[in-house]
Amino acid sequence: MQTLTILCLVVLVLAAWRAFAKDYMGGVAFTVAILVSCSEGIRLPMPGDLPEITVQRILLLIWLASYLSTGRGRNTLRSPLPMFPLLAGLLFTKFVSMCLSTHPGHSLKNWISVLLEQVIFYFLLYRSLQGPSDALRILKAAVAGLAVVAGISWIEYYTGYNVVAQMDPILPVGQDGIVGTFRHRILLGYGMAMACLLALGLAQVVPSGKPRRLYQVISLFCVAACYFAYSRGPWLGFGLGCVVLGGLGGRRLRFQLASLAVLALCVLVLRPGVWGTISSLMGSTFDTESEKGRSYSYRNELWGVAYHEIAKSPERLLFGYGGLSTEFMDLSDKFQYGGNAVKTGYTSWDSQYAADLIEFGFLGLALDAALYLCVLAALVRNLREAPLSFRELQAAAAAAVAVFLFALSNVWSFSGQINCLFWILVAASHAVKRANLDPGMAAVSPATDDSTLTGAVFPSAGVALTADGPEAR
Repeated sequence: MQTLTILCLVVLVLAAWRAFAKDYMGGVAFTVAILVSCSEGIRLPMPGDLPEITVQRILLLIWLASYLSTGRGRNTLRSPLPMFPLLAGLLFTKFVSMCLSTHPGHSLKNWISVLLEQVIFYFLLYRSLQGPSDALRILKAAVAGLAVVAGISWIEYYTGYNVVAQMDPILPVGQDGIVGTFRHRILLGYGMAMACLLALGLAQVVPSGKPRRLYQVISLFCVAACYFAYSRGPWLGFGLGCVVLGGLGGRRLRFQLASLAVLALCVLVLRPGVWGTISSLMGSTFDTESEKGRSYSYRNELWGVAYHEIAKSPERLLFGYGGLSTEFMDLSDKFQYGGNAVKTGYTSWDSQYAADLIEFGFLGLALDAALYLCVLAALVRNLREAPLSFRELQAAAAAAVAVFLFALSNVWSFSGQINCLFWILVAASHAVKRANLDPGMAAVSPATDDSTLTGAVFPSAGVALTADGPEAR
């Protein structure tokens, strides 16, 4: 298995290097598709507390080197990075938490991960996407990558075989539901919910005909993969996303959502077992005697336990115990309905917000909340100021971000894939808005843009996605 892992790393690195050497934006598109689709378990372990060598980190370093060597974005270098003060404040707060951490080595790994996979990633995206055409290309690449994940999930659901597990020794295939390339089935569900909404938004801006039908099919494909996750959270998040999309989108988008609802009703009538599964999941939520009910109650208990632990000293109250410190805590005796450490060896924190409270204190949680509120405000502002032809795509981005923020309330987001998708949506939204700032950029019309999935997402990497699916040239 180690040999396959190394081979996969080498192939992806060489493909990315070639893509960047031939066409910078082609390399960015290839990198984005891999970041949202590739399992983080495809890595080379390092001794001690050194950060692992993952596909994502290698590709980000190649991207950074290409950005610096080509001078890409030089014309916007002096423009301020949106939300930079908050990001800098978060980095500083987490650095202090790391210095006070009960496990500084692991907290350092977490801090490096935040710096590279979120802050630097967002910086590279914002500087690289210089207008709507770049944003469209990157969003199509993200959808292409997630469509591949959906395909892997379908195969796993019907055959029990997961090809990625041959290269990822810690992928929990066959242990707790369908996972695709994610580390947990719930994360798969949320990733697919976000992908479905984004595909629906892209269907509104590509030319009619095969390109539009392709994105509509991908949205259905991802909804089915969301069902495979067998979890309440992704469905609730998807419902929230549909409400946001219907409220912010136009008439044509609302019609597509209504058509999706009618199709879902047909599936429920023809396959009553599907409705039985969903109703069972929802009905057991408030039954504390059921496993699902205890899981729901346990998530509510997390906040009280987190506060109890950080209230032990002023520095813990402000800065918490440090990133990833919860992976060394067994607090099972403090919970009534959950929190046992039987499976993992430590108490699982199935709420990112509550985990941030105990790991980074009130200061870290407050900065997180301020950042997410600023993101939402920026997305709404970008929607209002975007060219009319791009507003439905902006609405889809806002809806997918709403799903992400909801997910953080009921799952520990240890998935770099979903975090990357979040920052892709934020950066792409700002890039579309730039059409109003630069009259030359406004000339890009999505209705006439030929950079659809067909032969345009990875032209430099030798991969095209046709109306029938992905194929290698």
